[in-house]
Amino acid sequence: MKGMMFTTNSVQGIRADRKTMTRRVVKPQPPEYVGHITVGWGHPTVIDRWGDAQPGKKVFGAWSEYGEWGIKVPCRVGEVVYVKEALYEDRSDCSSTFGMAMYQADNEPVIIDDQIDLRGHMPWQWKRGVLPAMSMPEEAAREWLEITEVVCERVHEISEEDAKYVIANPFVFGYRFKKVRKP
Repeated sequence: MKGMMFTTNSVQGIRADRKTMTRRVVKPQPPEYVGHITVGWGHPTVIDRWGDAQPGKKVFGAWSEYGEWGIKVPCRVGEVVYVKEALYEDRSDCSSTFGMAMYQADNEPVIIDDQIDLRGHMPWQWKRGVLPAMSMPEEAAREWLEITEVVCERVHEISEEDAKYVIANPFVFGYRFKKVRKP
C-alpha cells in the first residue's frame, strides 16, 4: 500500500476532519504551451518495433488536450493510502532502555498490535530520536485515506484561499480524499 507524506499541521487537520484535499507538484512539469489537462483512464500511444503507433496499456494518468504531453498519476481514484507522519522517541519513562514511539502531531503513543511492550506501546527502534514522515513504516499508520477525486490544475486557476498553501509550480495534482478504516 502507498503512503502519502503530510506535515504535522496537515495531520492535525485530517484528524480533526478539516482537511479533505491535498495538492502535490506534477513531476515533470508539462511545457508552458500545454492547454487543458485531463485526468482519467486512458491508453497512451506507444510505438511498436515496426515504427507504428499503437494504443498502450490502460493507465490512470493526465494528458494534454492534443496529446503532446502525458504522465502517469501517482494515486488514482478509489485507491487507499496511509498517512505518513513524523514520529519521535519519548524517554519520559526511564524504566526501559528504549523510549516509546509517539506521533509528533498530537503526542499520542504509537500502538501496533504485534510490536507492543508491557505498557501496550510500540518501543522506539530507530537510531535517531525523530523519525521523519518520509521514513514512517506502514505498521505505524493510524489514518487511511481513500482518494475520491484527482484533478490537474494550474496554480493560477486555484482559488486565492487555496493558493496560499501551494508551492510556486505551474501545475499541481489535487487529490480529494475521505478518511476510511484500516483496510
